[in-house]
Amino acid sequence: MRLGLALGYWGRGPDPSHLELALEAERLGYDSVWTAESWGSDVFTPLTWIAARTSRIRLGTAVAQMAARSPTTTAMHALTLDHLSGGRMLLGLGLSGPQVVEGWYGRPFPKSPLTATREYVDVVRQVFRREAPVELAGRFHTHPYRGPDGTGLGKALKPITHPLRAELPILLGAEGAVRLAPFYDLASVLPYEHIDARGVKIPVAVSAFAGEIYTGRSLVPVLRAAQRLQARHPDRPIHVVTYGDLPVVELNRIREQELEPWLEVRPRIPFAELFAELQRAHLLLAVVGEHMPYSTPYKVYDYMAAGRPILGIAPRGAALFDLLLESGAGLCIEPDDAECLEHALERFMAGEFVSARGRVDRYRWSNLALQYRNVIENVSGARSGMVTEPPSGASAKLLDL
Repeated sequence: MRLGLALGYWGRGPDPSHLELALEAERLGYDSVWTAESWGSDVFTPLTWIAARTSRIRLGTAVAQMAARSPTTTAMHALTLDHLSGGRMLLGLGLSGPQVVEGWYGRPFPKSPLTATREYVDVVRQVFRREAPVELAGRFHTHPYRGPDGTGLGKALKPITHPLRAELPILLGAEGAVRLAPFYDLASVLPYEHIDARGVKIPVAVSAFAGEIYTGRSLVPVLRAAQRLQARHPDRPIHVVTYGDLPVVELNRIREQELEPWLEVRPRIPFAELFAELQRAHLLLAVVGEHMPYSTPYKVYDYMAAGRPILGIAPRGAALFDLLLESGAGLCIEPDDAECLEHALERFMAGEFVSARGRVDRYRWSNLALQYRNVIENVSGARSGMVTEPPSGASAKLLDL
């Protein structure tokens, strides 16, 4: 176990004990010291002061607010302090909330916090790695800037200063492990403690359900993960159950890769029966293809009404990432992130995430989603027959609509 000292941010003025505490923490063998910011003192300057008086203890921001600086500005602060401290910098980032972002920083809170964070981290990583000029045509961050009010003279640039570490640690402030999983490919996780992101437990359920798979979507990534997990857990096989005929292209793809043993194709059934199957599943699979990244399949609302955990598989930037993140109903993974997908399924098998219903009920549904859920529950009788625990048994059933 490694210990860290959290100093926070200043009140009315500087706290004279902070430097003394940091020096004592280093003497006692603490691993790191962390500063913060809100709408007063900034997060980097106190760390610079501490860095000048220490030699070993690592220096972390918990957290640097993304709204306070452009991603390239934050990267400049971090790479500079990393050089001055001899490679001790830990960059913790956080979105903050609408009150601070709009009230203090005078800018709109992003409508898609997940996408905004992904873009921000992407730019910071480009600066640290210095492999090419920084370029991103994002929804919230554009480098170079190409907006209608620009001059058009912006040029993609690489940092003049070579960063000391191309993989300077980036940490993300988040509430709960389910919020962390989508960033496995971008950053580590954790304010105030040191845990490798791939060791974080993902709270998702043990079974899954699939329905109709249309052209443009594919179950192959899930089936591959199930195949790999079979070798490690021969006594707990994973089966993906889908309703309705598969497209010929998809079926051929599955056969070519010899993945049929992990797939069960069933005929279509009436919705009331289907909803009962949803409630009995360990895990519900929502697969989004490249052709519909900004829309959400209607079946996801069926899943949320059923109260079972949802594993989304969608291209980066898809709306499904934000829906699952904000509702707490599950998590979303990119189809080519094989390691993260396999890790998630293994957590499902371990039964670490039993029911998503409580989190979903606390979600502020849009009027359309709320009406849709009410219709589902009334038609299916879900209000009186809700299942909140997955069925017992060694085989994990993955259902996909």
